[in-house]
Amino acid sequence: MKNKKILAAMMVSVATLMGCGFNETIENTPVLVEEDEEVSYSTAEVNFGSVVKNVTLSGEYTPTETESLYFPVNNRLITKVYVDKNDYVNAGTLIAELDVADIEDRINDLKYEIESEELELSHTLELRDFDLNDALTMYEGYSKKTADDKKAYEEKKADIEASYKTSVRNMEDDLKIKKARLADYRKELNEGRLYSSITGQVTYLASRIEKSYSSETTLIATISNLETSYFVVKGLDYADYFESGSEVVASYKDAGKTYEILITPTEMDKWEADECMYFESVDESAVKNGAACNIYLEVERKDDVLCVPTGAIHSSDKGEFVYIVNDGMLEMRFVTVGITGDSLTEITDGLKKGEIVAIKK
Repeated sequence: MKNKKILAAMMVSVATLMGCGFNETIENTPVLVEEDEEVSYSTAEVNFGSVVKNVTLSGEYTPTETESLYFPVNNRLITKVYVDKNDYVNAGTLIAELDVADIEDRINDLKYEIESEELELSHTLELRDFDLNDALTMYEGYSKKTADDKKAYEEKKADIEASYKTSVRNMEDDLKIKKARLADYRKELNEGRLYSSITGQVTYLASRIEKSYSSETTLIATISNLETSYFVVKGLDYADYFESGSEVVASYKDAGKTYEILITPTEMDKWEADECMYFESVDESAVKNGAACNIYLEVERKDDVLCVPTGAIHSSDKGEFVYIVNDGMLEMRFVTVGITGDSLTEITDGLKKGEIVAIKK
């Protein structure tokens, strides 16, 4: 309805606002509208209906099991990347590697040295044992062993052990050092190769990194286990509204189109620890990873209650009020409201079915 050039358009009736929680009288107050001013409003009938309050939870469809791969060393040449973005890889797949040829050469040389020294040590220990056995055999060959014979044997045994002790100890020490160095080389070699530890898809791959130099802070690749992709909502403010097996509506966009699907809570035992809520599609719809989603949750509802459009409700320091359309005039009336829904607001006092309220445009 559009009223043009109206004077004294809104009159406030004298009323004691006991039903609204006020105990004072509001005097008649004419509200004047300039003659050339246009007052535009639509109208709605006070009626019974369902007042529903929804909230929209924002989330993202994303895998909960991911692996981020970095080279743990700086300033080494990245020689090869073996995968492309969106490739599927198995656990143990080589993703990328640094220039490690010199390390491999050092490992091979050191392994040869260790093997040679181990053979030398083994041969030396065999010679020592042979000499000890020879001395023991000679001593045991005496038909009558005197105290002097035993003393002579003990002295010879001590001499043999002493003659080998230094060389054996030096070889053992040298082997220990070389084996520790080999472990370091192998660690360095392992740090120069990035392997996937999970089976999944390469959802991120750094661009143009071949022939560049490594950095501990540069993300090389992200592997995502798509079997664990869920709609993820951060925070637990509305967690109590969900229970296992319940279903809610969610929407997401793909290629410019909006799709609606039913989703249900999952992994609920992890919600508190992870401080987020997980949902999965009821019908296993194919959703693209990274898709933003909205989840629509009904948090309050009252059926068959007196209500008006929420846009008809106004607020003041004395409470909520509406404008009643009465013979072309707008009458201000205070009301008591219940729950406020998305489009309708419950009226618990101040209006009756069939009255007409104004909604200013």
